[in-house]
Amino acid sequence: MSAKESAANDALKHTPGKVLAVAGKDAIIVSLGSKQGFKEGDKLNLYETTDMKDTQGNVVYTDEKLVGEITLQSVQEDKSRAAYSGDLTVKQGWTVKAK
Repeated sequence: MSAKESAANDALKHTPGKVLAVAGKDAIIVSLGSKQGFKEGDKLNLYETTDMKDTQGNVVYTDEKLVGEITLQSVQEDKSRAAYSGDLTVKQGWTVKAK
């Protein structure tokens, strides 16, 4: 792999993802996969998001608070299944990022 390809892969890996669905602590589906350079066993930071809206209800700012990490268990091209061992109830729409 060339340095240019490596830099492109690093950039992809730093693309934030979203929690797409939550079926339990060990079945959290996120929008990142092998296409972004992730593999089984990778750990991602998990952020709780809070939207701040204007008087018309439009989201004008999203605050992110680091609440823990998830571990990828099964990786597909554009999504992955992960597990979370923390105490919070993970919600759809939260953000995940490479550590």
